[in-house]
Amino acid sequence: MAISRISMGAKRLTLLLAFACLTSLLSVRVEGKDIVVGDENNWKLGFNYTAWAETKTFKVGDTLVFNYGKGSHNVQSVSGAAFKDCSTGSDAVSFESGEDRVPLKTAGNMWFLCSVGKHCQNGMKFKITVLPAETAQAAPSMSLAAFAFTVVILAWMAVFLL
Repeated sequence: MAISRISMGAKRLTLLLAFACLTSLLSVRVEGKDIVVGDENNWKLGFNYTAWAETKTFKVGDTLVFNYGKGSHNVQSVSGAAFKDCSTGSDAVSFESGEDRVPLKTAGNMWFLCSVGKHCQNGMKFKITVLPAETAQAAPSMSLAAFAFTVVILAWMAVFLL
């Protein structure tokens, strides 16, 4: 009788550990990524940032990284109306370090431009659409087939081992 109780306890522990492993696999949090604006071109005149932005997926939790020579450019986070006019407006957020990091905290449209001279008019501006973290394309995760297989194994263990 003592052997049976140990065996039953071991079976339950195995099932509990398997369930805990499955739960941890499904609850892995995907961290945001750093996105260098312009990739290797960085933030400068003579680059098509609109075309660049159209090739990217932006999600809440990501960070835009603007690299440029301090004093030669800046980054302004502006409204849609200000973006169209290449102006900053009263609600603009200004960055001027040359190594600016802009966290994407909320879903929706965001507009960026350089307000130095005629840089904005000459193409140093772009718009992005930030997706909610849960709907953005995430890192590879457990496939549906692997998940279904794991559920079947756990169900089998529950039926035959308990």
